[in-house]
Amino acid sequence: MTVRAATGAPATRAVGGDKVFVDALVRQLAVGILPSEQGVTQRVRFSVSLTLAEGLAPAGDEPAVSYVDIVEVIDDVTAGHTALLEQMGEAIAARLLANPGVTLADITIEKLDRLDGAGVFGVHMVRERAA
Repeated sequence: MTVRAATGAPATRAVGGDKVFVDALVRQLAVGILPSEQGVTQRVRFSVSLTLAEGLAPAGDEPAVSYVDIVEVIDDVTAGHTALLEQMGEAIAARLLANPGVTLADITIEKLDRLDGAGVFGVHMVRERAA
């Protein structure tokens, strides 16, 4: 898709799909398989980037895909206890990729309170819509 700037500047051309993202969203969640993780919550950080279908454009003032959609999916998927971050990530990816405007989901989920010091651990996954 080529876009002509209203100010007389040169036209631009989209290269690949645009991205919508939420970075460093922290939630207090029930997650984990260890006995020390049962019946308690812990801080979990989410960074999610969605690649949109090439040429996907907003309809007026409504975005084709919104960062609000990402936050709502995270909050819905994490409403109860989840055993593994991997399960959480797969569920988030599946829900977001159900939107036909999303072609790829890049997801990082980190537990912030499980290691001494400033260390974190987590999962990073990239999922693409199946053809």
